[in-house]
Amino acid sequence: MKTKQNAIQNHLRKNKLINGGKTSELNVTQFYRSDEGQFQYQIRNAHHLHVHNLKTLFRYNPYAHMVDYVVLFYPNQVPNKEVFDRTQCFDYKYYVIGGNHLVEAKRQLIEEYPGNYLFEIVKCIIYAGLTETEAALLAWYHNADNEYRISMTFIQRVKFIHNEFLEKSGGDTTKVSLSFQKECCMETDYQIEDRIKSKGGKVNSELFRGIDNILQLAFRIGEIWELIDDILEMWENIVIKNQKVKRSKPIICTNSKIGPEMKQVRDDMTITPWRTLQGVKDEKLVKSILCRVKSGEFSLEEMCSEFQM
Repeated sequence: MKTKQNAIQNHLRKNKLINGGKTSELNVTQFYRSDEGQFQYQIRNAHHLHVHNLKTLFRYNPYAHMVDYVVLFYPNQVPNKEVFDRTQCFDYKYYVIGGNHLVEAKRQLIEEYPGNYLFEIVKCIIYAGLTETEAALLAWYHNADNEYRISMTFIQRVKFIHNEFLEKSGGDTTKVSLSFQKECCMETDYQIEDRIKSKGGKVNSELFRGIDNILQLAFRIGEIWELIDDILEMWENIVIKNQKVKRSKPIICTNSKIGPEMKQVRDDMTITPWRTLQGVKDEKLVKSILCRVKSGEFSLEEMCSEFQM
């Protein structure tokens, strides 16, 4: 996994990284949100509680610097690094690939404190000509050393695999190869047992025994996937019935002072409540139960019990 990551990152540095990776100062107002405009680079939805916590941190310490932002030139302006004009940096528009929560926090702070340079100007690493897949991978990699990062969650992994499934297999499970499944696992950092090989070096289905339920969940389509996607979104917004939450740890700021108390944050979702879904063949029953979760009638534990009946 690390070898492949390094190879991808080396390729992007050589062919698509601007200015040798040196940071450039840009204004937050130049940034598109990832789901805005003609090009879509939405990797995950910004979580409002995390944005709130970042705003609290910046109010307490406006000089806090956690990680350089990773941005992509608007493709119609700079389709590749060869046409980049350094003198036009403040005239270009950018998509945020890594740092969407930070950007959203600063956008909201600019509204509260108009003209505040500390909130308007950010340091960025700039790329040009990324594919959607390359943009997604950079988003996963970019915060590896950031103390306050949101690491890739269960929900993000499921959605990433689902998007790859639609893009490369057209939503057709009969076109899903074992090699594709292995690639999805590697890209989302799911550990698989890479020891069992069939003759000829082909990938053996035994590799995926531990995460088959996750793949099956991500390979859902149509109305059932839409309901699953809605439930995943509800989990991120902490509105699922009986959902457990925890209070985030206080942030230690400058001079060893403890920052303000943070809001509640959700635990990461697991595959556990979804396992029993995989054996249910009646799609009408599946839709009915998922709708009752979405409406707030069922918790995930109650959903699991219903699928077992």
